[in-house]
This record gives sequence, C-alpha cells and structure tokens, in this order.
Amino acid sequence: MAIITAAEVKRRIIGLKPYLDQVDALLKAEEGEQSPGVVGLIDENIAAATARFERELETCLEATVIHQDIADGEVQGVDYDLREPALDWDRKASVSLLQIKLRRRPVISVESIALKLSDDYPLFTFPPGWYEGHVQFNLGVISIVPVPVGDAMLSSTGQVMYQWLTGRMPYPVMPQLLRVNYTAGYADPVNDPQLAELRRHLANDAALKTLADVRDLLPSNVSIDGASEGFDTVQQRLEARQAEIDEFLTGWRERQQPAPLIII
Repeated sequence: MAIITAAEVKRRIIGLKPYLDQVDALLKAEEGEQSPGVVGLIDENIAAATARFERELETCLEATVIHQDIADGEVQGVDYDLREPALDWDRKASVSLLQIKLRRRPVISVESIALKLSDDYPLFTFPPGWYEGHVQFNLGVISIVPVPVGDAMLSSTGQVMYQWLTGRMPYPVMPQLLRVNYTAGYADPVNDPQLAELRRHLANDAALKTLADVRDLLPSNVSIDGASEGFDTVQQRLEARQAEIDEFLTGWRERQQPAPLIII
C-alpha cells in the first residue's frame, strides 16, 4: 500500500482535468471498461516516485521485513518482503568496536546477525545481547558489544572467532560475510506528522511523472475546451517544484544518514 493516494496526486494537476478525462477514456477504450484508466496510470507513478525516494534516501517508507540470511523454505512475500545481499566484513573498521551500517533505515527491529561464508558454511551467530540496546534506529547503525552471554564466550565459534575476525583475520575485507535480518520503515507513514513534507514532495514527484505520461498519450498540440490551464503552465509550475524535491532529498540525506566512517 502506498503512503499517498491517487487523489493527492490528481489535485496537483486538477487544472488539466479535461485532458485527464480524455486519457482515462483512451485507456478504457484500449484496455476495456475494467481498466483503472488514469487512476491506474497515477498509481504506477506513485510506485515509481516511491521507489525513487526509497532508493535515494536509503530508506523504507512502509514497514518492510528484510532478509539477508534466507532459511530453507522461506518464501518472499510470505516470510519476508525484500531480499538483500549480505554485507562485507571490513576488519579495519572493526578493530575497536564493530559497527554495522544497514542499507535501509529507520530500523524497527533486528531479528538476527550471523557470519557465514556460504549457506552451507556458517561461522557464528551473534547473541542478541551483543547488539540489543545498541541500535541507532534512525541512522540504521548497529554496534556489536561482545559482552559475556552464556556459552558464546566459551564456544570455539564464539569470542575466539570474534577475536580472529576483528584482529587476526589475514584479509582486510571479507565480501558478503555478514548477514543481518531486520525490519525497516515507519510504523504509520500515512499519518506520521514528521513525514508530512516527504508526502508532499512525493505527491509532486508522482504528479510530474503523470504529467509526462499524459502528454505522451495525447496527440500533439491537442486543445480541449474547458481546460482551465494549459500543459505548459502546469508543467512549468511543477518543474519549479522539482528543484524543491531535489533540495528536500539532499537535506534529508544530510540529516538522516550516518557520516562515513574514516579509518586512520
């Protein structure tokens, strides 16, 4: 489910309603009366705008279950929503305290963290006590604090393995060794007042995409009686908002993403 509706996008181009009505009629004539028409077109552009925002902001807008460690029998869409590749293990970045930077934020919960050379060669599963209470949820950063937890400190795959990985591992980076299963997103993105500005810019971006599609679908230089605004007027206004969208995305990244870790 999207966090904005087609109605919120449509009101931004309401001056072009006669054009939208013509596109709606064209789509239904081509696809049949069961076609969602122009609403379906807007929904596609909401999905495209949402994908852009999530990609550029490295976020999930809705609560999303993300698995990097897929268990036998797990099915995407049933047991998890999104599959990610495992993370690289950078020994230099974990000399003093290991910090894991996740790809998506904010973090709602962390289900598991494991080290695996492959599905058939697990090395170590971190005890929850090593990271619970050490998650920077908004930044998507997990700190691993290897405190004594039951048998983990005594096991040959426990503290000894951790010390080897952080201090004596011969390779500076082990690709795709670290697997984290977690849930990211916002609990109520539709109504969260802190996301009001994001929803506004998201609707404007979807409106721009819809305007481009409508213009492509109609014959060149078409003019329809009753249109309160022309394409150029609406497009110029929305293109001015595109600069606002880009500025918003840049500012959000600066506020919400962790600073890069510099190793000296």
